[in-house]
Amino acid sequence: MSSLPILQDAQTRVVSASDISAQLAAEWDDLTRCASEPNSFYERWFVEASLRHLTIPDSVQFLFVRDANGTLVGMLPLRTGQNYGRMPMAAVQNWLHYNQFLGVPLVRKGSEDLFWREVIAEFDENRLRSDILYLSEMLAEGPVTEALFAVCRDLGRSAAVVHRYQRALLVAGSTPDEYWCEAVRKKKRKEIARLENRLSEIGEIRADRLRDEGETEAWISAFLSLEAAGWKALDGGALAKEDGTRNFFAAAIAEGLKQGRVEILRLRVGTETIAMLVNFLTGSGSFSFKIAYDEDYARFSPGILIEKANLQRLADPSFGWMDSCAVEDHPMINSLWRGRREIVRIALPRKGLRAAVMFRAARLVETGWSAIKQFRKRSQNDNGAINDDHEL
Repeated sequence: MSSLPILQDAQTRVVSASDISAQLAAEWDDLTRCASEPNSFYERWFVEASLRHLTIPDSVQFLFVRDANGTLVGMLPLRTGQNYGRMPMAAVQNWLHYNQFLGVPLVRKGSEDLFWREVIAEFDENRLRSDILYLSEMLAEGPVTEALFAVCRDLGRSAAVVHRYQRALLVAGSTPDEYWCEAVRKKKRKEIARLENRLSEIGEIRADRLRDEGETEAWISAFLSLEAAGWKALDGGALAKEDGTRNFFAAAIAEGLKQGRVEILRLRVGTETIAMLVNFLTGSGSFSFKIAYDEDYARFSPGILIEKANLQRLADPSFGWMDSCAVEDHPMINSLWRGRREIVRIALPRKGLRAAVMFRAARLVETGWSAIKQFRKRSQNDNGAINDDHEL
């Protein structure tokens, strides 16, 4: 454990997963409950399932920051590498695997400035052995990101947003029916109503939710089977394709249900399950984690139907928002949800001339690549890119 010179009463510690004691784990849980901004993907139940079952880089470590009273005020998983994007520069970044969709560190409310000063001090002392720190899947707005830029300004440090995109966001303020009518164009609503009527001829349409440990194993197994039989199996994205991802999902969802941090929504026709949706719950916020549907019912748009059922979350007085966790410009969810959440990647160099020069060079390369990508994207749009209703 090291004391940093700019905040001598604060303490920063970087540890491996094996060094996280039961006491530290309990403090991590407390930090989660008091976090300035919620992030299910950095909560302990999710991270521990990831560590146990997925192939994790050896360089993954956890940075913990305490205040003068010894209270844990921040946690950030990190990994180091020899590349910054395509460039051979030593870099440290917030650790995210393929199934983590937000990289905002857990920071105790009111301690955002303290946290970032400690992180930057640790970085500058080169204890993280890197020239560039970059943070992916950060929120463009919010107290944690705002504090980072405020601290950088105060320290006279450069920090840049090197990538940004928007993804769909569901925000409270309307009833489910009001939202459906306001967000979805009339022609599409009529088409969905027609599909529902046709589907009801096969059997009664019902949506139900699992929010506790009852029937956990059966629901998890049903989701994995449904996903494995669909289009995600063809593109290699199905969780059940590999033992590691299957076991990770089963462990994470079981523990999340036990802690009241997960719900599973199921859409049935008669006795057949035709779609399932897994949501993460964290206070008034939530994250739409995974969706699966039965390809045999594809003509009825089961993905859209379960998302329509998911709008019932708006009727819950405690509901504030739900992050879709979807890719940018996703045609299905963007056509149903009106809100947008801007996600950014932030990079900053370690103090010193050498790192500053390398950072400027890296930014020039990034700017060039960005211009090329935008040109290609415009060309594809001009040529009539397909805009379909494919499910998440």
